[in-house]
Amino acid sequence: MRERLFALLGGVVSLLLVLMILTPLGQPRPPETSLPTSVDRGDAGLLALGRWLSGQGVSTASHRAPLTELPDGRGHLLVMSVPGKAELGAEEARALRAWVEGGNHLAVFGAFASAPHWRQLSAGNVETALQRLELELTNAPPLRPEESGADDSSLILTPARRHPLVAGVDRVHVPGPAAPPPSPNAAFGGHPSLALLEQDGAPALWWLARGRGTVIVSAYTGLFSHGALAEADNARFAANLVNGLLSAKGRVIFDDYRFGLEQGYDPEAFYGDPRLHVTLLFIAAFWVLYAVG
Repeated sequence: MRERLFALLGGVVSLLLVLMILTPLGQPRPPETSLPTSVDRGDAGLLALGRWLSGQGVSTASHRAPLTELPDGRGHLLVMSVPGKAELGAEEARALRAWVEGGNHLAVFGAFASAPHWRQLSAGNVETALQRLELELTNAPPLRPEESGADDSSLILTPARRHPLVAGVDRVHVPGPAAPPPSPNAAFGGHPSLALLEQDGAPALWWLARGRGTVIVSAYTGLFSHGALAEADNARFAANLVNGLLSAKGRVIFDDYRFGLEQGYDPEAFYGDPRLHVTLLFIAAFWVLYAVG
């Protein structure tokens, strides 16, 4: 009888251990600085954008590998914020240029005139990243927003011309800290380009043709972040980009690798996998039945 009681007690302890594993007491702490990734829930995060697009039937993907491993095919749209924690290398830049020229699209949100909090964690600078993509901004001296009066105040961008990508868009909200655009004469040398959005007459977001693809370059980051997506006509502008650029089989791809996310172990996915729950509960139940006899 005594042995049976100890066996039953052991079974109960085992069951409690399984339950502790399934509901860990220490959840991962959110990062102190919100990052522009598709899994970040903070002000700078793009989780809401990804979920909204998925809810509209748009295929999305979190890219967690170097840009030399971009998916094949045409009609995809890569969303990138620069500078990132991982600097854009020359090999990655060559692969990305070829990918776009082959019929894909790139939306680059550069911290030219924005001073997001994540910038302090970044490697390199916006100018170097765009130079490697052969997208050098001309007639605009290098701008350091944190040194040029950028504060927590937001800005409003307005359409610079009539264009399908800004149809129905009257105002686009830019979250602070932000400074005025680099220069009223800023342009991209060597490539056909159109200013789509401006701030007080100075261009702030451009459309560029690259081979069979398209590049959208913004002087500001965070236009589609949690802190801005629901403001003004930002969501409408995001929808225009997706509807205007994506092919029927294309995907919106978030360059999460730029901010430290890599393929591998994902604690949330591991603990959230129902197969783990079923397996551990089955083992625990079997042990209790065995202990009871």
